[in-house]
Amino acid sequence: MRESANILILWLIFGFLILITTGITGYIIFHKMLSSNQVSSIGSLAVENKSKEKFLLGSFTNLQDTSYLIAPIYLDAKSRSYDSGYDYDTKNTGNNRNFLFVNVNDKSSRRLVESNNFLFLRYEKLGEKATNNLKQNPVSPSENNPEPLNKVEALWYEVITNDSNNNKYLDYNDKKVIAFSHPSGANYNEVIKEIDTILGTYQKENKNILFFYSSNGKNFVAEVNISNRQVIDTKELTDLQ
Repeated sequence: MRESANILILWLIFGFLILITTGITGYIIFHKMLSSNQVSSIGSLAVENKSKEKFLLGSFTNLQDTSYLIAPIYLDAKSRSYDSGYDYDTKNTGNNRNFLFVNVNDKSSRRLVESNNFLFLRYEKLGEKATNNLKQNPVSPSENNPEPLNKVEALWYEVITNDSNNNKYLDYNDKKVIAFSHPSGANYNEVIKEIDTILGTYQKENKNILFFYSSNGKNFVAEVNISNRQVIDTKELTDLQ
């Protein structure tokens, strides 16, 4: 009887040891699996954060009577932004994100703005109009065929700089900015902000340009000096109601 009790005690001790060993082994295996999953998740996140956008260079255009050429910098439609925090509605607005300027004399180059997080909708040349050429070969000015210039003295841009409506896209529904620069791409300056729609422009001789635009339900006209790229005056237009 006593021997049977001892054998039972030994089996209980043996079973307890097996239970402890199994538990420890299970914990070690589970911990290794958990650690492996955590490392895998962190690794994927790191790879995603390190993903870079790919940019392409467009065709170069001559800036008359200067030593500079300009070309758009496009966002590859297959890539997306991880750094800026929002996407770009390239289907409806294009994907022009910056401009590259090249000096044809010394082959130097520069970008218009440091980062590629803006969305440029268009740019226009400003300067001395080629009135003599117009008389000899008259052309009707249009967006695709602007008035020819003898010399480019400045460039102006319609650009979206931030997601003003918080829809996670840069698109036409965001506020626009009118910016200027020297033909070399230097001295980038945002002169008019909070624009809903640019209604038109009118260049006064060769010195100033008028911008007609709407902002927050009102219409305005602003006059900008082409040489120093500064706003001279802004006036609200007559109420339409």
